Amino acid sequence: MSKDFTNIKNILSGISRDPRYSSKLDEKRIEQVWEESNSPFIVSRTEKVSFRDGKLLLFINSAPLKQELFNSRPLIIKKINDALGQEVVKEIVIR
Repeated sequence: MSKDFTNIKNILSGISRDPRYSSKLDEKRIEQVWEESNSPFIVSRTEKVSFRDGKLLLFINSAPLKQELFNSRPLIIKKINDALGQEVVKEIVIR
């Protein structure tokens, strides 16, 4: 491994641990997991996925789907956290 690559790796690693950036990185990773782990039906009815301070906000435009997701919150939290390899999501709010 070249010295330049190692320096870049160290810089990116430092940025990902910085609280100012880690939340945004987590949000992007969660969005990606949401899209990859759900059916196209659910993804198409998801208007927005937002994450802040351990709270995942899902903006859904279908009332029956909102109810179904509301009842599945613990399972969704586990699925997302397992995909991320760490406990990031602690609560889900569905709007």
